[in-house]
Amino acid sequence: MKILKYLLLLFVVVASQSIAQTKSTKKTRIKKPNIIAPPEIVIPEEYKTSENVPLFPLAFAWQINADTTLAPNVIFREIIELNGDRVDSRVSFRDVEVKLKKSEQENYNVQNDVLSMFVKLVQYDAKIDQNMLYLTDRKNKILRTFKIFYDQHNHIERLQDLNTKKFYESTPFEGASPSM
Repeated sequence: MKILKYLLLLFVVVASQSIAQTKSTKKTRIKKPNIIAPPEIVIPEEYKTSENVPLFPLAFAWQINADTTLAPNVIFREIIELNGDRVDSRVSFRDVEVKLKKSEQENYNVQNDVLSMFVKLVQYDAKIDQNMLYLTDRKNKILRTFKIFYDQHNHIERLQDLNTKKFYESTPFEGASPSM
C-alpha cells in the first residue's frame, strides 16, 4: 500500500509538470510600429555665412613636385577641403631635412614619398563673393584670399592663393564625411 501511495504521488507530480509545460495554442500578432517622420532641420541665420558656398565636399591641393632638398619645418603639401561654410586646411611638413624627387605620375601625392611627417589642421570659416574665396581662421582671425577658377560647367576647378601665388588643383576629398 505504501508503494501505491508513492506511485500515485509520483504520477500526480509528473502529470502536473507535463500540464505546466504545454504551450498555449493561442497565436499572438505583432503590430507594426507607427513610422514617425523626422523633424524638419532649420539652420539658424547666424550659421549661414554665404549662400553660394558649395555644400558638397570639395578638395584642392598644392604640393611640391621637384628634385629638391627641403629644410626642416618647410611645408611640402597643403590640402584645402571645402565642406559647406566650414573649411579644413591640412599642411604637411617634417622636422628634419627632406629629399624629394620629381614625379611624372598624373595622380602623384608627395606624401607617399615621405615616410613620417607632421600634419597641422587649421579650421576656417568660408565666404564666397563673386570669384573670390575668403577664409577666416577660427582661432586667430587671419584672412586668406583665393581666386576661384571655374570650368565650362561652372564647377570650381582650381584655386589660387593671392598672397603666395600658389595654385591649388582639384583633388579627391580626404577628410571626414559631412556630419548631419
